[in-house]
Amino acid sequence: MTSRKIFFAAVICALAYRVAFAQNSALRLEPGQLLFQAIQPPQVCQNESPIRISVLSPSQEWSVSCMAEAAVLGEHCIGLDRILLKKEGEEAFQPMLSTIHIGGGEPAEAYQDISLLHFQSRVLETDPVGTYNGLIRFKLINENDPFQSEAEAVLPLTIEIHPHITLDLAHQNNAAIHITGTPGMYDAENPLSLSVSGNTDSWQITATYQSSQGQDAFNGKIFVSSSGLPEYQNQRNEGAGAGYACLYPYRTCEILNGISSPPPWQTDLNFRVNTSAQIAPGSYPALIKIEAPGYDLSEYIQLDINVNEYLAIELSDNQVNIKSSGPPGEYIGDRDVVLRVASNTEKWEAIAEGENLKSSNDEIPAERVYIHSSNQIQQGYMPLNTRRTVASGTRMNMMDVSTLKFKVQTTWHDVAGEYNGKVYFTVIALSGN
Repeated sequence: MTSRKIFFAAVICALAYRVAFAQNSALRLEPGQLLFQAIQPPQVCQNESPIRISVLSPSQEWSVSCMAEAAVLGEHCIGLDRILLKKEGEEAFQPMLSTIHIGGGEPAEAYQDISLLHFQSRVLETDPVGTYNGLIRFKLINENDPFQSEAEAVLPLTIEIHPHITLDLAHQNNAAIHITGTPGMYDAENPLSLSVSGNTDSWQITATYQSSQGQDAFNGKIFVSSSGLPEYQNQRNEGAGAGYACLYPYRTCEILNGISSPPPWQTDLNFRVNTSAQIAPGSYPALIKIEAPGYDLSEYIQLDINVNEYLAIELSDNQVNIKSSGPPGEYIGDRDVVLRVASNTEKWEAIAEGENLKSSNDEIPAERVYIHSSNQIQQGYMPLNTRRTVASGTRMNMMDVSTLKFKVQTTWHDVAGEYNGKVYFTVIALSGN
């Protein structure tokens, strides 16, 4: 009976002692919140200010340890292998997979700073967007009874993962378009591949025409098609063909989004240019801005548009018959011929030059073969034994520039028969003023 009373008294004393220890001991964490901001996953996030941990333990030797709980968002979590701790004075971070000893010391009547703690969280690109909540528990242990926790403190852990995407043009930021012939539609030599990666599908990629050399010569004349979008989403094709949308300086054109197709997100961009004779020969580097609105993310594509000098000439008919049915004199051709010219040069001239008309046993010299041009009416009929200007002008698409008439002067010396010859027409670019 006596021994039972003694044991009971000992238990009561021990419990009273521990309560007193707990009431006089405390842990203090400053700041009291751990926040990580993941702006561009994948990334390693680190707290801006270290956590200062202080201990008040006036009567007993003590030690402090901590253990983390995973940060959770619904069914997703950032595990303990991706929550890391480094104590002051240490070189490397260690994952918080188990209890970590922070430090220990002797009794003191005032708070003692025992360490500055640095934390990291490793966020993957595959972690869903949102706010993850976890915590880190700190325990103050009585060294005389290490199984007894005398004080606790909880450090709330928040990991905010922001929506993030990246653009990749595979180092292909240039496309060349060579305009070598008549005005019309010309395609870039090769498509450009654009890929998008990120942790969200709430995004849109747009293209905007920025500028080109030559006072915006190609404003409203550059088109893009995107294999990553259905054709019906490109409405403003302006005659460029199905699936093409016109690019303007102040109007965005959608070329890809995260909803239309599942990842991986990729599209081929094809560029097309519509030229006219009003665009002078030269090189026109045009900038196309590719951006993701709301993400402060953009890339630039340079289109190198090279316009070659272009000249073309056409005749409405390639044969004129002149019949001399009377005495020597001047005889007019049986039809007029319309001369058409197209050119992107600032100035041009159309030249005609004839050859002698020949029969089987005679010929009529070109100085007696004449041409008349409505474009050069003041010149009247001009002999074709030398080069004659029959029209001149400036930049234009193919159009009528002159109506040509032909005549031949015969003499008594011309032998009766059928004479044949040619008149050659050439259009040339003029330089200078």
